Amino acid sequence: MERTVINVAAPYLAEEMITNILKRLPVKSLLRFRCVCKQWKNLFKTPSFIQEHLSHSNNQDPSLLMVADCSNDGLFLFLFSCTMQFREVDNAPLIGSFRGFELVGSSNGLLCFINKNKHPPAPLVWNPATRELKQVPCDEFSGLYLDNPFYLDFGWCFGFGFNPVINEYKIVRLSQSYSDISEAKVCSLGTGSWRNIQFDKRYVSISSHSVTVKGVTFWHGSDNFIMGTQDCRHVIISFDLATEMFNVIPWPALVSFSGPDFADYSADLAVYDACNHF
Repeated sequence: MERTVINVAAPYLAEEMITNILKRLPVKSLLRFRCVCKQWKNLFKTPSFIQEHLSHSNNQDPSLLMVADCSNDGLFLFLFSCTMQFREVDNAPLIGSFRGFELVGSSNGLLCFINKNKHPPAPLVWNPATRELKQVPCDEFSGLYLDNPFYLDFGWCFGFGFNPVINEYKIVRLSQSYSDISEAKVCSLGTGSWRNIQFDKRYVSISSHSVTVKGVTFWHGSDNFIMGTQDCRHVIISFDLATEMFNVIPWPALVSFSGPDFADYSADLAVYDACNHF
C-alpha cells in the first residue's frame, strides 16, 4: 500500500498582525511570552512596541495609582480601576515597605521615588506592572554647600517625566538653601549620568511636588523664601525635558495659595487648591 505524503505549510501571520495582537495583551501575559522566542523577547524591549502597548492600554482601561503616606509605616500603594475596585500593590524589591522613601513623580506608569535616608537623596524608578526597579546613580554634590547649616534645612525638590519628542525619561533635581537655588541638575534615565543646567536663582522657593505634562515638568515657585508675605510673588516654574530650558509662568489669578497643587488633567496642566477642591 502506497503512502501519500501531504506537505502542510505551517500557519503564517505577518509580523504586523502579530504585533497588533501582542500589544493588546496585559503586561503579565507579555512577561510570560518572553520565553516563547527570542524575537518576541527583543520585540517587547523596543521603544516602538512599548509606546504602542502603552497607548492601547491607556485607551482601554486607565487606572489610578494612589499612594498613602503612613509616616513610620512607610508608603502604601493602591490601584484604583475604572470598575471602582481597590487593590493593594505589593512593595517593590529592595524597597520593602517604602519606609524613608518619597514619591516625587510618575510618568507612563513608572514611579520615581527618592530615598531620603541618603545625602543627597537617591532616586529610584519602579515599574509596578513588570516589578522592575532601576536605581539611579547618586552623584556627588558640590561641597560648597555642605557646610551651610541652612542648606540641609531646606533640601531638594525633584521632577520626573517622559518627553515624547526625544523618547527619553529624565529626572530633574533642584538643590535649595535659604538664599537661592544652589544647584540644578538633570539625569537621563538611559545613561544614568547627571549634568548641571542653568537656572534663574531669583526664584528661591520651590514646592517639593511636581507634575509633568506633555514633556514639561511644573513646580509651584516663589521669588521670596517666606511664602505668604506681601512681597512674595507666586509663579509656576516649568522645565522642558527636551530643550532643558526653564520658564516662569504667572500664577493663575483664581487659585489661592492656601494649598496649591498640580495635576495632569486630560494632558493639560490643572492647578487646584488641595486644601479645598478643584
